[in-house]
Amino acid sequence: MYYTFVYPHLLNGIELYGNTKASYLDKLIKLNNKLLRILQSKPLSSPTRELYKTYNTLQLIDLHKQQLLLFVHKYVHHPEKLPEIFVADKFFIFSEEIHDYSTRTKSNMHIYYSNNSAGLRTIRHKARGGSTLGPGGGKAPPPNVGQAPQIFLVPTAKIRIVKI
Repeated sequence: MYYTFVYPHLLNGIELYGNTKASYLDKLIKLNNKLLRILQSKPLSSPTRELYKTYNTLQLIDLHKQQLLLFVHKYVHHPEKLPEIFVADKFFIFSEEIHDYSTRTKSNMHIYYSNNSAGLRTIRHKARGGSTLGPGGGKAPPPNVGQAPQIFLVPTAKIRIVKI
């Protein structure tokens, strides 16, 4: 019953609405948890992890991540299954398209880092694996497997020496 009436509505457009702030998704997450509790006749004290595990499904945030990964997989391996706008507009850029250097990561997707929180929620940023602020935000990206370390140059303050 859950997979017939609820699950398709959750999947419809999750790549877009899943990028919103967690506070906006809170009501939807709570409603989904209530539905799972009712369908399974579980008490309020039952852990939500067990509710999802019983139905062999993912929580909304994990479902969003899964759908983004499926989108990237289609883009890389089956672009004919996507609308032409994604393929023609080069929705994702690979490092080998940026430079001609022979590096270990030239076949990886190029990750742009955002200077604000709105940029961190875009599909392009999340699907590429970026998750932290880049040079403008002052935080270094997390070390990812298969990604070469990056060096960020931070502008230093000019020091004036005044002779008295």
